[in-house]
Amino acid sequence: MMNWNVKLVTTIVLCYQNTLQQIQKTLQSIFEQVYPRIEIIIADDGSTGFDRGTLVNWIEINKSNCIQQVHVLHLDQNQGTVRNLRNALKCMHGEYYMTLGGADVLAKNDVISYMMMSAALFQYKDLLITGRACHVNDEYKDAKDILSCEDYAIMRKRDAQALYSRLFYRCCIATVATLYRRDFASVCDAYDVRYYYYEDYPSFLRMARKGITPLFLNKLITLHPRGGIANGAIDKDITVVKKFYQDRELLYENEIKPYLKSQSKYIKVQIKIRRDRLETQYLWDLWKRSSYRQRLVLIQKHPWHLFFSLKKGDTLRGRLFRMGVGCLLLLSVFSAS
Repeated sequence: MMNWNVKLVTTIVLCYQNTLQQIQKTLQSIFEQVYPRIEIIIADDGSTGFDRGTLVNWIEINKSNCIQQVHVLHLDQNQGTVRNLRNALKCMHGEYYMTLGGADVLAKNDVISYMMMSAALFQYKDLLITGRACHVNDEYKDAKDILSCEDYAIMRKRDAQALYSRLFYRCCIATVATLYRRDFASVCDAYDVRYYYYEDYPSFLRMARKGITPLFLNKLITLHPRGGIANGAIDKDITVVKKFYQDRELLYENEIKPYLKSQSKYIKVQIKIRRDRLETQYLWDLWKRSSYRQRLVLIQKHPWHLFFSLKKGDTLRGRLFRMGVGCLLLLSVFSAS
């Protein structure tokens, strides 16, 4: 346990359309860490109106002695989370790193110290160390665990096959509460640029296939505000919704479908139920953002999903919608016969 606090730790803050106040809130939680050797990389993914000069000046005034160096990166065009992270990793000097969103906050001032002390306790053999993360509101209150008790129980076991089966169904590792060893990307073939937003989920599946599990710490690491696209945010642009859906389908085709034979019938059924639910959610997200003409196209392409997922009720709009979709279903049956 000697010299557990000498390794440089890089905190990568991934930003896109975050306000200056949000980024400052994240940085302040890093400045307050008691761990003595921290590097910060702020990686902005082509945000409009990103004021690099103001941010750099604020950092110089407010940073603490634990901050060894700061890099502020800004892409001219939005390239997605995966490419933004890979660009940040090129500048990294730390032997370990964390990734935070542009509004995330480290829960206490000792979380990096606690994780690095745990890494030293096991002779730095663990490729990643993870803890708990909570969703919070805009005031960073009303905290609720992102993951379930079952997720935590599986991680405590350190059973790679059990973790792999769980990851088939859902991402059960909180990225924003995870400390990675520098060589994580190379060992696990992580951060595949075919994905736009999914920097973590495909990487964790590949990791578990190799028999690697994280060291789990039952400690709250990060407070993560609700509202991101991965959390089902309803205010995102239609192009964002489509790209996230494309990532999800790509994940299924590349990381799940080719390996389904090794899973139990129960897991296969659960995956099908989850895919149907996510498909329905995606279609209704599109519906909310579509014009009347686009909605007609959606009805023609996905009548069954829309018809059977519509909440039953006696409103005139609901009855008319079900009648219209029902007519289209009948027309499709007759035209196919």
